[in-house]
Amino acid sequence: MSKIFKLIVFISISFFFYGCDFIFLGKNMLDKKIQQIEINKPMKVGRVVESSSETVCILVPYQTFLKDDSNKQIKTINRKIESENLLIDEGHWHLVLKEYEKISFISERVSSSFSVKQGGFSDAENIFFSEVNFKPLSCVKFNEAYFLKYKQNNRVYLSLGVKAI
Repeated sequence: MSKIFKLIVFISISFFFYGCDFIFLGKNMLDKKIQQIEINKPMKVGRVVESSSETVCILVPYQTFLKDDSNKQIKTINRKIESENLLIDEGHWHLVLKEYEKISFISERVSSSFSVKQGGFSDAENIFFSEVNFKPLSCVKFNEAYFLKYKQNNRVYLSLGVKAI
C-alpha cells in the first residue's frame, strides 16, 4: 500500500473514533482564559466567553441533561442537547449558550489543572461559597453569570453560578 493510502486510512479511522477532536488536536477554546481566573475570586463569564447570549448553562462530565425540567427554557435546552452529538464522557464538559431561539455549545476537554464541579458540594464548600457570596447554579442569565475557581482538598475546581447577596 502506498503511504498516501495508509495516511488516508489512518485519518479516516481516527476521525471515526475521535470525531472533530482529532482535527482540533484537543485544543480548548476557553482553557487559557480560565487559567487566568484567580483562585477564590469570582469572574464574570462574559470576560471568558464572548457572547450576546441571554442564558448560559454548564454540563459537567457525564451529564446528559439539565435538571429542573419544569422550566420551559430548560426543556428547550434539553431537547437541543439530546439532538446534538455532544461527547458525553469523563473527558469533556460543555457550556450551553442560549440566545433567543438559538442554542450553541462550547465543548471543552477536561483540564489537568482544574475540574468542573456543579453539585455534591461538601459542607466546607457551601460555607466557603457563602463567604465569597457565590451561589453555584447550572443555568443562569448570562449577564449575571460568574465562574469561580477554588481549591478544596488540594484540587482546583471551577463552578458556574451567580453572586449571592
